[in-house]
Amino acid sequence: FPNAPVSGRVTLDGKPLAEARVGFEPVRKEGAVNAGLGSYAETDADGRFTLTRLDKKPGAVVGDHKVWFRTFRMSADGPDGKLL
Repeated sequence: FPNAPVSGRVTLDGKPLAEARVGFEPVRKEGAVNAGLGSYAETDADGRFTLTRLDKKPGAVVGDHKVWFRTFRMSADGPDGKLL
């Protein structure tokens, strides 16, 4: 599959979104057996990311993708400051 570099910046309400997971999952074309490997990254403190494929090559396969963003927050608000 052809590959291309992909980078960007994620913001939420106009502010950088740090430590977010970014995923690009290729969409299989009609008649194709495989869509290619997905690519993933984590945003830095300024919300910036650079994708890496599952096989550790930089970028993403060329074509249509389903794109998702996820954040995970842990809380230390439990009894005695323990994580919930």
